[in-house]
Amino acid sequence: MIQQMVDKRAEGSILANLASLELPLGEEEKSKQYRDKALKIAKTCESEILIQQVYGIIGKALQSAGDFLRAMEYHEEALSSSKKLGDKRCEGSCYHDIGQCHMSLGDHRTAIEYYQRALAIYEAIGDKSGEVVINNNMGNSYLLQWNDREAEGCLNKALSIAEEIGDLEGKSTVLVHLAVLCISRGNIEEAFSHLLRSVKIIEDMRGSLGDSERYQIAFADKTVGHYRLMATILCSMKEINLALSVSELGRARTLAELMAKQYSMNNLPGLDKINLFDFRGMGKKNSCLCLSYLSFETYLLVWISKPCGNLVFRQVPLTENGSQDVHKRVPDRKWFGSAGDHLFFIFKDIRQQQCEDRSLSLLYESDPLSPPVELSGRMACAQLEEEEEKQEKEREECHERSVLQLWYKNFIAPVADQLQGSTEIVIVPDRSLYRVPFGALIDENGKYLSDTFRIRYVPSLTVLELIQGSPANYHSQAGALVVGDPDVGKVMFQGVSKKLTRLPCAKMEAEMIGTLLHVQPLTDKQATKEAVLKKMKSASLIHIAAHGDAERGDIALAPDRHVTGTPQEEHFLLTMADVSKVQLRAKLVVLSCCHSGRGHIKAEGIVGIARAFLASGARSVLVSLWAVDDDATMQLMKWFYESLVCGKSASKSLHNAMKLMRENPKYSEVWQWAPFMLVGDDVSFHF
Repeated sequence: MIQQMVDKRAEGSILANLASLELPLGEEEKSKQYRDKALKIAKTCESEILIQQVYGIIGKALQSAGDFLRAMEYHEEALSSSKKLGDKRCEGSCYHDIGQCHMSLGDHRTAIEYYQRALAIYEAIGDKSGEVVINNNMGNSYLLQWNDREAEGCLNKALSIAEEIGDLEGKSTVLVHLAVLCISRGNIEEAFSHLLRSVKIIEDMRGSLGDSERYQIAFADKTVGHYRLMATILCSMKEINLALSVSELGRARTLAELMAKQYSMNNLPGLDKINLFDFRGMGKKNSCLCLSYLSFETYLLVWISKPCGNLVFRQVPLTENGSQDVHKRVPDRKWFGSAGDHLFFIFKDIRQQQCEDRSLSLLYESDPLSPPVELSGRMACAQLEEEEEKQEKEREECHERSVLQLWYKNFIAPVADQLQGSTEIVIVPDRSLYRVPFGALIDENGKYLSDTFRIRYVPSLTVLELIQGSPANYHSQAGALVVGDPDVGKVMFQGVSKKLTRLPCAKMEAEMIGTLLHVQPLTDKQATKEAVLKKMKSASLIHIAAHGDAERGDIALAPDRHVTGTPQEEHFLLTMADVSKVQLRAKLVVLSCCHSGRGHIKAEGIVGIARAFLASGARSVLVSLWAVDDDATMQLMKWFYESLVCGKSASKSLHNAMKLMRENPKYSEVWQWAPFMLVGDDVSFHF
């Protein structure tokens, strides 16, 4: 009995630690599963140490999710356990966490009170690392209260201790806050000096992280603010080209390094060779214009790289009505962060359409992408009278149009004068701009942006340079792999037996494309994970129409034939990890799966299956931002491939297909044609 209790406590501790490890890697769902199990065990065992540990982890999880009020409740529980145990280190940590929550809620005075309690404990027990963190956070709180004198004292103390104990990460963060202090005093040059030292520390630390992609991405999330602030300061110093180079160091860095390995290229820019790539002439190679966005506070920084070689910079205030009146700036900076997500509640969801669901949401107990009831008017339409339904539809369409017009005013109108003479725009998005369908933005004359321009996306200019500079013979010139409606059947998914529905329309789509390309598609039980991975290696064009995971983009294929019993996830799911192990030669990958353009938004951009294909060597990827009904998808793909087989490029083919969709009354609604986006280079084929 005693041994069982010891084993249970050990299990709870392990689960709590696993939850803690998953959090910084962005695995929120896994972390939640671990901590829920750990908390149940802790309460059963009545172990104060385990209760303290689990409550602390739950508090940090809620804090990281922005639920600060609930987070404080859990931190208070952990604090109570710490006091009972006489654990001073954990008591100090709890005071610090509660202070952080108050700071995030804007209550800086209370935050400082908790920081001071934590600092007294850390000084008493000789925890120098804790002293660095607390002094740094107190300095930041004083900064936000415009108390420069107290802020300077705390930050200098934190810097001194960090240098004494060799705390590089702490030193880097303190230097950023000192830079902010210098900016508030108008000393821009000293601020830049602090930031340069901070970024140099980060660059050195990156090299010590090893090749783990997950850790590199997590590290990028923690340090991206350093690059953003440095780029902003450089812009104020009129160092526009250097500012763009610095911003590039903060985005899609890990992806670029993975691609460089695939292409055997070692000349990636770093801080010591920051001007290696001349971003001013990025558009020269294919006569396109590049718009590189960077968000900072309630502003957008936009670099326009023109085909002629000129580089133009604009700082754009985000406003509630799209005007350039800075007094009407959006007061809540979260407005920008939620811009892309908001779109999914405007356009129709797959469960509101008469079509098959190509997402893996059917496998989950509840679908996290289901829109809130109040925004999903269509779901109630069946119970409304015909006139009420018509009015509801008109209201939705009006709201949709007003949002697209507002986004045009904020994102495109301020640089519209620089777009003249161009036929194609390459968008380098930032944060939630990855989820904005730029082609559907509406100008002051009621025209869509894609009426005038072809639209393409890249995670960074460095990525585009790597693709365009890849060896001429690297990508395959022939061979196509077309996959549709894999027969997945009954499988184990997240520990539960599930059965996926078939996708007859996906099969029809694959057969239609196979006919156009003169290849036999892989469908039904032939579309196994093993077969797809094998054929992917040499194909020049890959098209997959199947169930896709809306969170990460994992694709469900038919289980490998040698599997006995109920197939596990590794037997049928094509994951990012699977794709990363394949050295692709594809010029184009088309992912005709629900939400294939989605993923976790990180400093690296969208981390999902599309990014994995680029990292593995694909030159370009065509994805969808949301679910589209099968009839519309089939028609768009038909027009796209008809144009592609005639020798037109992927960008021109997609542009033409969207244009034909808009001109056809049956497919003219924005939600039917706008979600498709081409990521990477423009490619063409000679079938």
